[in-house]
Amino acid sequence: MFSVITPVYNRADLIQNAVKSVLGQTCPDWELIIVDDGSEDELDKALAPFESNEKIKVIHQENGGVSRARNVGIAASRGDYIAFLDADDTWQPNHLAVLNELILAYPDAGFYGTWASVLFQNGTMRNKPAYFEGKPETEYFENFYKAYDEDKRVKLFQMSTSCIAKKAIDRVGVFQEGCKIGEDLDLTLRVAAYFPFVLTAATTAVYNHQESVATKESAFDVNWCFFDHAEIIYQDKAVPEDKKEHLKSLMTWFEMRRCRHLLLLGKREEARESYQKIKHVKRLKKDLLINRVLLCMPVWAVQLIFKLRWRAQA
Repeated sequence: MFSVITPVYNRADLIQNAVKSVLGQTCPDWELIIVDDGSEDELDKALAPFESNEKIKVIHQENGGVSRARNVGIAASRGDYIAFLDADDTWQPNHLAVLNELILAYPDAGFYGTWASVLFQNGTMRNKPAYFEGKPETEYFENFYKAYDEDKRVKLFQMSTSCIAKKAIDRVGVFQEGCKIGEDLDLTLRVAAYFPFVLTAATTAVYNHQESVATKESAFDVNWCFFDHAEIIYQDKAVPEDKKEHLKSLMTWFEMRRCRHLLLLGKREEARESYQKIKHVKRLKKDLLINRVLLCMPVWAVQLIFKLRWRAQA
């Protein structure tokens, strides 16, 4: 059975669409756990039409953030597979059916991900994942770190198209509470240390980019928790050495991003310290040069470049 976890905070205007998309699934083996993270709008009124459905459970808690809300949902779940759906996103009717097919084909995997059409603020849609051009529709990754290190486009999944096996959560733990942004990628990268990944180009959801809170921020949390978790993985003898090497290379790339975001925050000295940690990897030569130039620019100029050109890649 799939346990669907939906955290919600002040999304009374959108939550019904999310719930209806779960009710419309062609795969009937699911439960939906909605965790109200201290909403102050008319969420109860919006959820009232579904209160008689025995497959839907609503949990109320004081506002504690999305990670805590998801963790509360996971703790209350009964399924062997945990699927996630944010309150401002929706699933296509085939979403759980596609995931079920992947699970049957690759039962040893710990993570399964599909593709979501992306709805942008200007009303345009992005419908195809660039990573899968010229490739089979479904790919199995024994070492997801390697795939991600070599082609960043492979991170094509959103939280609302992610499904994690309960066995994987039992192994690596739940979401890191207090992590302001990137808590989803942090968990999935921890799963990658011990389990294979399966990804498909099948479009099974709509990701509402225009409603995403995270995308409205100018810079991410530079104290992203996975920097600490990566250090733990390096020391774990159960993790193969080739995974560790690709993880180290991947974290070098993330350190590059952290350096840029420190600059965006006006923390020039910390940015310089971050830059010094970056290994001079040959394929990052261009990025190293960009960071070196940015370190010499005033904060306002860095922020302007961020807004106009490389926000998505920073």
